[in-house]
Amino acid sequence: MIVYDDLRPVPLFKPYFEACGEHHANHFRNVLALLIFRSRLRRWFSVNDLFEWPDFSPDDNTLIVFDTHTGLHYLHWLEAAFPEKRIILWHWNPVMVPGLITKTTDRVEKWTYSRKDAEKWGMRLNTQFFFDCFAHEAAEYAAMPPAHPPRALFIGRNKGRAKQLEELKTKLESAGAICDFRIIPPPKINYLASLREKLIPYREVIDAVEQSSIIIDLYADPTGGLSLRALEALFFCRKLITNRSLMRDEDFYDRRNIYILGEDDRTLQTFLAEPIAAPNPEIRNKYLFSNWLKRFQIEESRK
Repeated sequence: MIVYDDLRPVPLFKPYFEACGEHHANHFRNVLALLIFRSRLRRWFSVNDLFEWPDFSPDDNTLIVFDTHTGLHYLHWLEAAFPEKRIILWHWNPVMVPGLITKTTDRVEKWTYSRKDAEKWGMRLNTQFFFDCFAHEAAEYAAMPPAHPPRALFIGRNKGRAKQLEELKTKLESAGAICDFRIIPPPKINYLASLREKLIPYREVIDAVEQSSIIIDLYADPTGGLSLRALEALFFCRKLITNRSLMRDEDFYDRRNIYILGEDDRTLQTFLAEPIAAPNPEIRNKYLFSNWLKRFQIEESRK
């Protein structure tokens, strides 16, 4: 099974896919090849000019294409280039380009992490996932006593959340918490510049999670799918403060660990003072990347 992050020149999660035992290939030779492929100029270039050909093993029978920056031409090319392989388009984000769903054949399986998008677009549903390679490390930190005073962490893009984050930061500091809020500015409008945008390495995010006792998980769309922040809190046994009311429907929801803004009848001081509850290991492990992959395989075996 090969996982493709087909457009980013420096895939953020590549080391962690590979640490989980999965190939992770970037098909395009460079950014120039990417831009040519997305333009009408592609007719003047051979496939070999544009693409790197990954090394397939006999067991590689499925291509998982992540939605970020993926174009319709690329999906059409995959269908033609690999007629014998299963192709899965995985939406790890809300659906932003409906054509990826409506203008591709049924050979491209459309999957999502969001119940809302699954219902709206008729897509298949799988869970969010967390990397197996961090599971043992997370278990060690989960067993440590919580930081005192409590430390609250937010790392993410602005997405219109800056004001709400600032208000929450004021309340948390009044409740005695230390806040580490790293709000990333919006990406540049220029497409080429956005591809070269410097991102916070995920290893740095994990290091910050380990030093925190509370994860802040604010959604631009509170009806959307589960974020990685919620799973970081689950695996590292950190408290979670969120504006996502649907968190009550998740199988790992525990009132002792999760505070839903605007709905919880406790004060933040009360929530911060309560002891955290250890998660159910079976429920937690359901969200491992390896089990996420198995659910695709189980679905295929049912056909």
